[in-house]
Amino acid sequence: MKTIFVIILLCVLMVGCTSKPKHNPIVDTINNSIGINDTLGLSLHPEYPVYSTRQKQVTFVLHNNSGTDISFGGYYNYTYEDEKGTWREAPMQLVAFDVETVLFQGNTHYYNAYLFRHAPGRYRFFLTIRRYNRKYTLMAEFQLQNNTIEFLGRHSDNRQKDTLPPEEEIVGQPIYNVVDQMPEFPGGMDKLLQFINGNMQYPAEARKKGIQGRVTVQFIVDEYGHITEPNIVRSVDPFLDKEALRIIKTLPQWKPGTLKGKAVKVKYTVPVTFRLDKTKEIPQTPQSMTQTLHPVPRNIPIGKNMNPDSLSMKTEYACYPPSTTEVRIFVTNHSRQKYTCGNDYSLAFYNGSKRQWEILSANPTIEDIGWALLPQYPPHQQTIKLHTSEIPNRPGKYRIYKTFCRDAKEVAYAEFEITSSG
Repeated sequence: MKTIFVIILLCVLMVGCTSKPKHNPIVDTINNSIGINDTLGLSLHPEYPVYSTRQKQVTFVLHNNSGTDISFGGYYNYTYEDEKGTWREAPMQLVAFDVETVLFQGNTHYYNAYLFRHAPGRYRFFLTIRRYNRKYTLMAEFQLQNNTIEFLGRHSDNRQKDTLPPEEEIVGQPIYNVVDQMPEFPGGMDKLLQFINGNMQYPAEARKKGIQGRVTVQFIVDEYGHITEPNIVRSVDPFLDKEALRIIKTLPQWKPGTLKGKAVKVKYTVPVTFRLDKTKEIPQTPQSMTQTLHPVPRNIPIGKNMNPDSLSMKTEYACYPPSTTEVRIFVTNHSRQKYTCGNDYSLAFYNGSKRQWEILSANPTIEDIGWALLPQYPPHQQTIKLHTSEIPNRPGKYRIYKTFCRDAKEVAYAEFEITSSG
């Protein structure tokens, strides 16, 4: 499966003080947080269920079958279970390690997270993703053991399979969390949300008391596409829980999930949102169903021109064909100083007839994260999308501008050319 995603990378490694207090040792903070490992067609699972305590990092598999593109940052956290069964916050020596990724619908991303605690036991990994304007926290549980070579060897082909072993064995057929093709509601995820919203009968008692919230329901889509075994995994109120279960039980037949071309049972999780509208008696259509993000023009940044001997920004190739939709840039810090910047950028085209640079549309969503450009690290990479649906590519010169900061703002650009096929 072809994976398409845009990665914008920040890597700041800050080393803490090596001295330790002789008294009153620090105890990790209690953290009983929980999350869901699959919801709305999104799923997060460890590549292997068990890792060695000698591992420096753990790989998690993030699948996006939500019906739309999602984004997520590089910040994560994880907890561990102590000898008394209490979940505590694991230490994070890596203060900032941000990767802003846009993962397109139907694709998979392998997320690598560093480990800073290597004691045997159970761990929970948390990652926040964004779907439209809403955030969801996904959780994946894994274990660390002293001798786990046999575990890793047994699942050494997971990366090629792009699936996980069944969660549990039952009589007849196993139930899977992730398969090659996830189950699909007729018409896709937005149609599912419309069905839930359109068939909702807001409980009168809950309405009278002003109760609202999101009930999370988990169920199994069997090999025939039928919904079975619905249950509440996150409750809000008994009245809302009962209505959420009723709605899920009325869902029509789905397209079943498949593994290696064969229909299988798959566990699925869906949120049912109850929202009171002060102006209407019926629930409104969720904002996420009507929100459309369009590319926006971004002005060429103002600042001192960057000296290329200090920091250079170049495109992967000097020339591209008219059909190009993405251009990758490489930023290299040649100085002995640290530069910082965000993942924002501006795009411009040189109009020869007017003898001026024209601003072009750029990605509509820019996260307020930063890169730390250290000279000892390899070049940073960023993929720039050319929105040809807004303005088709024209032969000529293009520039990608970015702002970098040290003592003051400095602006660098990478120039490339689009040449006609002939």
